[in-house]
Amino acid sequence: MLVNVVETTSVTEKSDICNFALENLKNSKKSFELEGGIVIISSKVISILEGNLVNLDEISFENLVEREADEVISCKNGVYLTLKNGIYIPNAGVDVSNTPKNTAITWPRDPWGTADSLKECLKKEFGLKNIGVIISDSFVVPGRKGVTGVALAWSGVEGVEDERSREDLFGEPLKITQKAIADNLVSSALLLMGEADESTPIAIIKDAPVKFTDRKIDPLEGIMGDGDLFDIG
Repeated sequence: MLVNVVETTSVTEKSDICNFALENLKNSKKSFELEGGIVIISSKVISILEGNLVNLDEISFENLVEREADEVISCKNGVYLTLKNGIYIPNAGVDVSNTPKNTAITWPRDPWGTADSLKECLKKEFGLKNIGVIISDSFVVPGRKGVTGVALAWSGVEGVEDERSREDLFGEPLKITQKAIADNLVSSALLLMGEADESTPIAIIKDAPVKFTDRKIDPLEGIMGDGDLFDIG
């Protein structure tokens, strides 16, 4: 599996997401083979292009988190544990890093729709048959130090692979295992995309063991729902 990152122009204001991706892919100093690839794009870039920057002179950070969260579970050391779009995430995804002074950025308004639109844009522009798009962010796993990748939405690839009923090495059927394909791809890409001043919010993954699809993905496919082991509601 090969991961390449794309250094992009600075993103500071609302603009067309498709045009931004096309411009930076075409003008990159690197050459990419997009057919059979997966494009990982930062949710923060999507949000800025959507115009989701919030002036913190107009609303406090705490009130913004409460507004954005589907549920506020707890708060410790100034960090809120929240539920947003079925994901346990600090501060409902509200972030103040890599944003202009005294502003915050919220999650994309419709990440699944955006992933679909960007996939179709790339297929049309480059004449592609198989291409995946994943909108990425980072989060923390309960009890673990450090951040890892999470896919907010995906299109063109199967983001979860159900391994239940497959046999293990001793012929016993798996009962729980479902591979988080999209999340794992995002984690791989984030190793190179970075979290600070790298200016590489797009990555291209090639030769990944994925299944491409033209079907419309149901956003609930990546959510455990009633079977969630961490359900503390």
